[in-house]
Amino acid sequence: MKELFDAVIRYTVRYCEEYSATFNRLVADPPEGEGLPRVSPPPFASTSPMEVYVLSNGVIYVDSSNEPPYNWHIAGGPALRPDTEPSQAPLWVTELRRQHGILGKNIGIYRLVGKDFPSEVWKGILSDPIVQHVATTAFGKPLVFKMLSTDVPDALNRLTFGAFGHVLDPHLKSDADDFWDNHQLSRIGFVAGDYSAHRFFNYLFATVGASQHGMIGPFGFACALIAIEIS
Repeated sequence: MKELFDAVIRYTVRYCEEYSATFNRLVADPPEGEGLPRVSPPPFASTSPMEVYVLSNGVIYVDSSNEPPYNWHIAGGPALRPDTEPSQAPLWVTELRRQHGILGKNIGIYRLVGKDFPSEVWKGILSDPIVQHVATTAFGKPLVFKMLSTDVPDALNRLTFGAFGHVLDPHLKSDADDFWDNHQLSRIGFVAGDYSAHRFFNYLFATVGASQHGMIGPFGFACALIAIEIS
């Protein structure tokens, strides 16, 4: 597991640096570059902080930047909110929506009803990392690596307060599937059923089977990630 953790650190840093250099070349004016439109850099090439969860059967990358500048978890979203029946939404949320004339209207937050949520899932609590490492790329992107003693399905379930795992089946791949056959989310939030916590994902990338598909071998991880981004 420690070998995998070190491999993820090395290749993620290198991949981000190579990706950033390639992106900058593509948007640079000719003759130095290709002259493509100067859009915002994608997550791996931006300077936004990224958390990297190294798990027993894969990796989850999380970019929580660019959170909407309004109380999206109250109204506006876009977000998913796992809940029970009857609802665990506190009265102050209902009253606030009533005061603003949006009670009962489409507010961009979609309620997902489930039952018997484990406490750590309901609260979105991740286990303490076994080991943690902070790195910064050559172009200034902070990367926080955390090795957890759990797997991708459990971590994703907790990160989404049970939305993907306890209520909805995200149909994650198995260790036998290709590394680059992954799951990605972008620009969506998740709210705890009782509104005690919320998370917004500018970008989330989850893949399983990392240790089965050459991640530890030379350039295996970098090549797999390049395949993801090109496809």
